[in-house]
Amino acid sequence: DVLHQAIFDWKYCYGNAVLYGAEIDMAADSKFRKHKLVENIVLNAEETMVNKIGEALFNTSDADSIDGLPKLITDNGAGTVGGISTTTYPLWANKYKNVAANPTASALLQAMAELYRDCTRGKSSPDIIVTTPALYSLFESALTPQQRFTTSRLADAGFEALKFHGADVIFDESCPANRMYMLNTRAIVFNFHKDQMFKVGKMEKLFGQEKYAWPITAMCNFSVRSRRDLGVLVVAAE
Repeated sequence: DVLHQAIFDWKYCYGNAVLYGAEIDMAADSKFRKHKLVENIVLNAEETMVNKIGEALFNTSDADSIDGLPKLITDNGAGTVGGISTTTYPLWANKYKNVAANPTASALLQAMAELYRDCTRGKSSPDIIVTTPALYSLFESALTPQQRFTTSRLADAGFEALKFHGADVIFDESCPANRMYMLNTRAIVFNFHKDQMFKVGKMEKLFGQEKYAWPITAMCNFSVRSRRDLGVLVVAAE
């Protein structure tokens, strides 16, 4: 029941680390030398690109950007993803659960449990749940201290994580409002091209300017092997 013909094109991300000629001259002079000037500027450009890609993980409309979670896991389960239409292949639809506006913590927990069961097949179940800061806080308020676990894997990555049925629950400011995505990392993967993972090119002088740039490129995108193992909880707007 895996649709191997799904196609997810690489998306090309591009940035520049820019340095002025005067800065290069100053860095070459021992009196004004700046420690690892070029390395720090390149690192800063890479971190900027990482943040932009992080925002693009939730892209909803821009066709040239990464296929974000809202495009892969739709609010009604329908749509064409990876070139495959749910009209032709109903099993390609993701799961979804609607919740009334302003839910209580207990109502949110109940809806999460129902969606979690819908996304579970045998031993395959969601292992990461990502949501907004507001819904994360509502979920956290329903937990007793004994239920609040943080995994070292996500803590090391800078995430504060709670647990729900064994799945890590995290929040992201870029997540669309009133949404909670249940992800199974066996069914959805974020890929980088092995030769274009923040690759730093050779320094180039910008034409007609006293500036030098190091191009930084990344090729990446999501791919999905089974949408019915993925789900979204949608809270109605007030």
